[in-house]
Amino acid sequence: MKNLFNLVMIIALFSVVLSCNSSNTKNNKTEKTEAQKSTFDQAIEGSIPVVVDFYADWCKPCQIQGPIIDDLAKELGEQIKVIKVDVDFEKDLATRFGIQSIPTVMIFKENRIIFNEVGVQNTTVLKNALANLGVDIVGKNPEKSSKTENKSSFDIAISGKIPVVVDFYADWCKPCQIQAPIMAELADEMGDRIQVIKIDVDKELELSSRYGIQSIPTIMIFKENQIVFKALGVQSKETLIQAINNL
Repeated sequence: MKNLFNLVMIIALFSVVLSCNSSNTKNNKTEKTEAQKSTFDQAIEGSIPVVVDFYADWCKPCQIQGPIIDDLAKELGEQIKVIKVDVDFEKDLATRFGIQSIPTVMIFKENRIIFNEVGVQNTTVLKNALANLGVDIVGKNPEKSSKTENKSSFDIAISGKIPVVVDFYADWCKPCQIQAPIMAELADEMGDRIQVIKIDVDKELELSSRYGIQSIPTIMIFKENQIVFKALGVQSKETLIQAINNL
C-alpha cells in the first residue's frame, strides 16, 4: 500500500513539472513573437512616411514605376522611406494587404495606409500625397532646378502650333508593331502639316510616367502643349487624319 502511495505521488509531481514547463514555453514563445516584429512592421509604425512598391520582375508597368520611386527617394532623402515588395517572394505581405494587381503603391504613416493606388503612379501624384503628410517636396537642389528649366526637345515640339502625333510603344508589343506602319503612312501622307514622335516606353520612363501610360500602343495628339486626342490600342490612319483635320 505504501509503495502504491509513493507511486501516485511521483506521478503527480511529474505532472506538475510538465505543466510548468509547458506554461513557460508558451510564455517564452509569446514574448518572442511580440519582441521580434518584422522590419516592415517596424518601418510603417514610424512617423516618417513609407512608400511601398508592390511589384514583380516580370511586370512591365512595374519596370516603369521602379525608377520613378527610386528618383523620388533620392530627391526627398531622409524625409521618406521606400520599401520594395516583390509579390512573388513576399506572398504573406501581398496577401495581407490584398494585392491583386501590380504595381500597387501604398504610403504608410504611423501604421495607417494613407495612400493606396493600383497602376503606375507618376512623380506629381506621389509628391502631392507626401506633401499632405508634411513632406517638403519643393527641394533645394540648384542643379536639379536648373536642369528642370531646360525644356526637352519633346516639350518644345508639343508647345508649337503644328499638331504632334505621339506613338507610345515598345518593341515587344505586337499591337505596336501593327501601329508602326500606320504611323509611317500618316507621316508620309500629311507631310509638314504634322510631326510624328515615337516614344519607347521601356526607354523613356519619365515621359511614360508623366502621361500615365499603362497600356500600349497609346496615341496622343498635342497642339500648343495641350492633349487634343488620346486613344488606346491600334488606331487607323483614317481615324488619326480625322482627328487632325478637326483641330
